[in-house]
Amino acid sequence: SQGTPNITDEVELANQFRGFYKSFIDLFGLYNWKTYITGESYAGYYVPYIADSFITADDDKYFNLAGISINDPIIGDDTVQQQVVLLPYVNFWQNLLFLNDTFMEQITQRHKECGYTDYMDKYFKFPPPEGPFPVLPDPYSSENYTCDQ
Repeated sequence: SQGTPNITDEVELANQFRGFYKSFIDLFGLYNWKTYITGESYAGYYVPYIADSFITADDDKYFNLAGISINDPIIGDDTVQQQVVLLPYVNFWQNLLFLNDTFMEQITQRHKECGYTDYMDKYFKFPPPEGPFPVLPDPYSSENYTCDQ
């Protein structure tokens, strides 16, 4: 039966899933099996938390995590996944896109003006800086869509 949601974040979700999974293992006697957690799209938010919860449990009888796979994941907000990465993508594929120099200059300037270049320089590196990444403004919420590339 459906209960009343009582979790507030992904860590709690992962821990509740771990409880469900332990019950599943007990029910079907699947002890010590290698487990692969997979997901697609929105699962990009959840698979890493569930994997971390399995690892933290340190119990191979129930949570013998062998790997994860996330296909076409959502791992951030739309601005980062669509706008910030656009210029590097266009630069990489320019030999196939054949965009003219004027357009390339304009898109490069817009990338800088919207803060996407600085964001990439600071946050698209390893190891990443400490703390949560800032959320960029939604380019679709402005009246003139200036930062919608």
